[in-house]
Amino acid sequence: MSYGRLWITDINLHFFGLSESRAFEIAVKNIEEATPSPLESHFALLDDQRDLEALDERLKQDSYKVCCFRSSRGTPVFVWVHFDDHLTPARLILPRFIECLAGALGCAATSTVVIPFSKTEVYAGNCESWESMWFLGDEMALEENVDQIENPAGSGHLTTRPYRVTKLCNDQGLVELEPYPVWGGTLGLQIWEGPVRKTLYPVPKTEDESENLDPYTAEDRGFVCELVEESACFADVCWNCKTKPEGAKLLKCGKCGDVRYCSKECQKLSWQKDHKLECDARKQAAQGSRAVKAGKKKKAAQKGQTDHEKEVRERLAQTIAENLKDVDS
Repeated sequence: MSYGRLWITDINLHFFGLSESRAFEIAVKNIEEATPSPLESHFALLDDQRDLEALDERLKQDSYKVCCFRSSRGTPVFVWVHFDDHLTPARLILPRFIECLAGALGCAATSTVVIPFSKTEVYAGNCESWESMWFLGDEMALEENVDQIENPAGSGHLTTRPYRVTKLCNDQGLVELEPYPVWGGTLGLQIWEGPVRKTLYPVPKTEDESENLDPYTAEDRGFVCELVEESACFADVCWNCKTKPEGAKLLKCGKCGDVRYCSKECQKLSWQKDHKLECDARKQAAQGSRAVKAGKKKKAAQKGQTDHEKEVRERLAQTIAENLKDVDS
């Protein structure tokens, strides 16, 4: 991986007499030193106004904010992080930063999904909890956040794209992440309301999806949730606009053959947005899946698929630098 071009020009490297690897080491050291140790997190119940007001008073005294919000049942549902120094997303490469988020959420580091929302804010949730994913999606739909998303100029907004931690500490002692769920993720959500089955993203993207997953009403509706392969979310809809064309077949991507679109316009838009970053990896995943299905029994196939998915995840993790470059530009 070439780190230098992500955040410092070749001209500056030459001026300071630094190699890319040395410049990256210095940058990581600076981020580490700018991050308090230990990191402390605060908790509050979302539907308890007095609890929220008390939390707000405590946070006024802190130089940074790591807030874990809990449901009425006391279950951790999402974490909000704020640093004033505009280095908040950069801290996602620090293992102890991820450990703080995972500890507050009560989940494994590799179950942590993060959204580098702005240069000062990061949101985090637990991808093994549909309730956490619902709250994470609901938080993105708040009026103030929507306004920031739609008017990013001057707001420091980066992205609402979620990323999942794939490795807490790699050979360089840093965190590895990959786009999640649509951009490289493998799991979606499937819900049953009586005999009716619906599939959707792990992080709700629309008001209807948010209502379907509402933890306050789901149980009363006989709600049942299970994890499914990501492709099930898009079995018969366009991967870009999420609509189902009437009287026409979906068009496959000519390269990977894994994603489908209702029109060439949607295919072009999807390529420009994100598919260009994952197309090769999806092609490998699809080829590996077909090879496994061709001549192996179910147990062997499951193992082969698991091994292949691991390889693909590692490949997809390499795209994170380019993705973060895109949202920071």
